[in-house]
Amino acid sequence: SGNGALYGENTDIFEQPLQAATDILFAVDKSCSMVTSGNLASVYSNFATYTSTLDSLNADYRIAIIVQDSGEVFGSVPYIDPDNADDAPELAEEMLAGAEGIHTEMGFTLLANGIAQSDWLREDAKLNLIGISDEPEQSASTYSAYISQFQGLKDDPDDVVIHAIGGDYPGGC
Repeated sequence: SGNGALYGENTDIFEQPLQAATDILFAVDKSCSMVTSGNLASVYSNFATYTSTLDSLNADYRIAIIVQDSGEVFGSVPYIDPDNADDAPELAEEMLAGAEGIHTEMGFTLLANGIAQSDWLREDAKLNLIGISDEPEQSASTYSAYISQFQGLKDDPDDVVIHAIGGDYPGGC
């Protein structure tokens, strides 16, 4: 036998982070067509929105932008993170100010070189690779070879995500 309450109320609270640590590497095409079309200016003008959105999510991120063939990040800091996010537009502009290389329309090549030069990438962070160009991808190897290379950097291949911001197919990205 027993007694029960006819009505009761209970609140369960669960806290879960929105996302794990994320390292973001941009490879940006600085060719003449990107400049004259205004696309490069759009990258500059939208960068503050990008980082402020990440900050509003309380995200743990590191962002770098490469434009040089060597894959080195140009500027006063190796990456942008929540600690220097207030200066993100200026830091992004510094990174984008690097001299363009001859491989500027080879996004996969730039990303591979950027990874090779990046000692700031965290082993436990997801890796987001973003190519921005208004031209077709022109890297020497196949996309599947690069994807295998990038996914091989993580224990879980799903921790690598590749994005492209480019022109319409078939003339663009």
